[in-house]
Amino acid sequence: MSDVDTRTVDRWVTWLADLYPAGPGTALGTLQPDLLAEHLAAQVLASCDPRQLTRVFAGISEAQAVQALTVIGRAVHHHPAPTSLIGSVLAADVAAMTGAVIAVAVQFPGRYTDPLSALLPEQLDLTMLQNLAEQIPYPSLELHRIAAVLTTTIVDRLPAGNTETRATWLTWHALRLAEAGRREAALATAEEAVTSYRRLAEANPDAFLPNLATALNNLGGMLSGLGRREAALTVTEEAVTSSRRLAEANPDAFPPDLAGSLNNLGLMLSGLGRWEAALAATEEAVTGYRRLAEANPDAFLPNLAYGLWGAAWARHLRAAELDTALSLAEESVSLYAELVESEPEAFASGLRSALVTQADILEALGQREDADEIRQLLGPPDEYGDVPVQA
Repeated sequence: MSDVDTRTVDRWVTWLADLYPAGPGTALGTLQPDLLAEHLAAQVLASCDPRQLTRVFAGISEAQAVQALTVIGRAVHHHPAPTSLIGSVLAADVAAMTGAVIAVAVQFPGRYTDPLSALLPEQLDLTMLQNLAEQIPYPSLELHRIAAVLTTTIVDRLPAGNTETRATWLTWHALRLAEAGRREAALATAEEAVTSYRRLAEANPDAFLPNLATALNNLGGMLSGLGRREAALTVTEEAVTSSRRLAEANPDAFPPDLAGSLNNLGLMLSGLGRWEAALAATEEAVTGYRRLAEANPDAFLPNLAYGLWGAAWARHLRAAELDTALSLAEESVSLYAELVESEPEAFASGLRSALVTQADILEALGQREDADEIRQLLGPPDEYGDVPVQA
């Protein structure tokens, strides 16, 4: 063997030894993820045409699809595979791949969501679309585009009329459109949901008045987001009235709706400068959320975190009770930080909002260095803004 060949072999041996560190009694060990296997997989798949990829992936289970997308997602990060590869793999079995994307997309931001969004409307039946839409957490930074495509297609395919199913999906569709930044479309959909639930509640108030209260609360938030403050206030006041009546009739079942409506009402009243009413509403909301979170923390800690943020924000806007406002903001930050550890997709926006409010309050209190430290950690505002999403 020539000297050149020896050096080449030695270089490859060194590379493999670094890639697969040796264990006791072995020349080469194992490593997960297997970068060499992933590189080979990407190289082979990139050489396949769409018809061959369909033969490879069609009919696989969702668990197999999760494994495949995990390997491909890691591999294409290091391998110059064509962008068309991912689209062709997803198209091979859209049903299985959609469930897999929902499971793995957060690990690979920006890699799977856009290609899949283009495939969804034509490939899946209504039942499958509904099942998949229900799997996507709300809110979701990575999956919100897919969620909006799913709910758009579901609403388009559902028969017209005042059916409970259509009203339910209109409500979710409005939230998903708002999450995706399509505010005008979200408002129109929310208005349709309210109209549907009004008619259903007229015929059967016991069954549908809670849904109407939720739909009104969502509509109020969307009107407020578009700057239509007086209209938002009117709708939210109706939501509070309906929720309070439900809470009085059945306190075990309906306080969450009342607390949510009160919190949103407090934020709207703050924006209109009606401070006393705003503080009273946010205080009542926080009291309700605390009681709910004590009884069932897994279900209601997110609501409490949101309510605390709302109460802090209202006090900051008033430029009064700033010490109380800071305490509320700090508690909100602490809860959101805890929630982000387990579900970053759902609560990162809320944590950011709470931190922004905390920084603003610190600056108002003259603690500029502490405020600047928080802002430096946050960086520039992201595309989701600085207001947490709350259904």
